Amino acid sequence: MDDEKRQIYDRYGKEGLQNGGAPGGPGGDPFDMFADFFGGGRRRGPPGKPRGRDAESDLGYTLKDFFNGANTDFNLELQNICDKCSGTGSKDGQLHPCKTCRGTGRMVQKVQLAPGMFQQFEQVCPHCGGQGQQIVNKCDKCTGSGVFRGERSFTIHLAPGTPREHIEVYQGQADQSPQWNAGDLKIHIKEKPEGNLGYRRVENNLYRTEVLSLKEALNGGWNRTIPFLDDYENTILLKREKGKIVNNGDVEVIEGKGMPLINGVDEFGNLYIQYHVVTPGGSKESVEELLHHDEL
Repeated sequence: MDDEKRQIYDRYGKEGLQNGGAPGGPGGDPFDMFADFFGGGRRRGPPGKPRGRDAESDLGYTLKDFFNGANTDFNLELQNICDKCSGTGSKDGQLHPCKTCRGTGRMVQKVQLAPGMFQQFEQVCPHCGGQGQQIVNKCDKCTGSGVFRGERSFTIHLAPGTPREHIEVYQGQADQSPQWNAGDLKIHIKEKPEGNLGYRRVENNLYRTEVLSLKEALNGGWNRTIPFLDDYENTILLKREKGKIVNNGDVEVIEGKGMPLINGVDEFGNLYIQYHVVTPGGSKESVEELLHHDEL
């Protein structure tokens, strides 16, 4: 009996030899016949690779970075297809037919139910896991897995005015494997609590609280320079003319000094300066009311 007939006999038994390949007709496979009949399509060739899971990570920026924009290079440790064996796991880059199942990925077992009565059933080859192939010499780098963990380099271009909680997506850059199509890498852009120079961001506007002494609030005639987020115009001048009163809670609006609009050209939100006046003993009276007190 030649090798081909031996393989058919091992797989389908005597009836397979008589029918030219398998029970159910010459060249036929009973599993294909049942799949066609019930519409299962069980053995219509290997299905497409599934999609792997997405990978996620966080990256923090200061409010100053969000205002001016930033370019950041960073590394992440991810699963990569082995570059030494091209993901085969084999030292010679080749996968060889499994000797146990002769490359079919399946085994047929015969069970005697009664004298002269046998039942055949098919199962996945335990040696190759149904792949029909095996590694003879494992790759030194990935030890036969076809993958390894290592750092990959990425660059983020943070545009001025990018909203906080923005998600930067790198398609197909999650964990890699010969068994699946890599998912996406998602980088969640966060705002750091430090480095905001005293400013708070609400959408496209900026807010800041400035503290005045009672003397400044009553008399005016003052000016002060405060730091600003802009790399090119990094200060803002606040001032009041002499005799100009500032009440506690007054808000000054400086137009065009807020955050850059992400889709605009030279367009900005507004800056809101809220003044907090320090009064004797924490009095809740307005500055005008305090002006009439004898102690002032």
